[in-house]
Amino acid sequence: MDFFAELQKTFKKIFGFIKTKSQNLIFITLTWHEIKRNFKQAFQKLWILVIFFVLLSNTINTADIVLTTNSVLTIFIFLGTMVASIPADLCISGEIGGLADSLLSKSVNRWQYVLSKFVSQILLVFIIYATTFGIIIGFFEALNLVPFLFDYGQFMSVLGLVALILTMFVSFAVMFSVIFPKPLYSMIASLILWFFLVFMFLVGPWVSIYSPVSLIFNLGSILLDTWTVDLWKIAVFNSIPIVICIISGTIIFYQKDL
Repeated sequence: MDFFAELQKTFKKIFGFIKTKSQNLIFITLTWHEIKRNFKQAFQKLWILVIFFVLLSNTINTADIVLTTNSVLTIFIFLGTMVASIPADLCISGEIGGLADSLLSKSVNRWQYVLSKFVSQILLVFIIYATTFGIIIGFFEALNLVPFLFDYGQFMSVLGLVALILTMFVSFAVMFSVIFPKPLYSMIASLILWFFLVFMFLVGPWVSIYSPVSLIFNLGSILLDTWTVDLWKIAVFNSIPIVICIISGTIIFYQKDL
């Protein structure tokens, strides 16, 4: 009894220490609060229902992991990129003059505030995206419906690239939210960017490989490792803007008169 009592007391001290440290880390607190707040929005709940409906209908109708993946990725690229951008467009411009001023007047630094917006919006999208494909993989593995020659390495490469694409759109949206004083302007800028990037495949053969749509068009070739395009080039193309947006957004936010 003494051993278990001592063990319980030790665990209480450890969890108490972690809780205290987490409360002191303002950045973590802001990020976690933003994620919880976004998940409570009717907009996000509707989006999750749409994904679940598409996932369920495709899984039942096709019972094929490649066709199901292609359908769900199509939804994420054509619709999910816009859905991810909308909350990000509102996250800072919608709070300036209100909550943002109140937080910054206290012990919150500007970098903590703006970086928490970037991280929370990216994590929000990633949680929904990762959960969706976790369900797909789990379902087909549980029912032994995954083809013997299915290449998980190539499959994860595609999922990773689409995750980068979603992160890039979110990063641009948060940066627009920093730049523009009103959420409407941020949303218009994100919409213009969305049209440009998604329909880039119409411009020409060289540019088309960097359009998110190219991954859908060539999913079969990528999974069979017969696509002649280097995936690392697409990864770099989508990674660099993320870094630029985060750095630029933080610098611009410091220049604002709040």
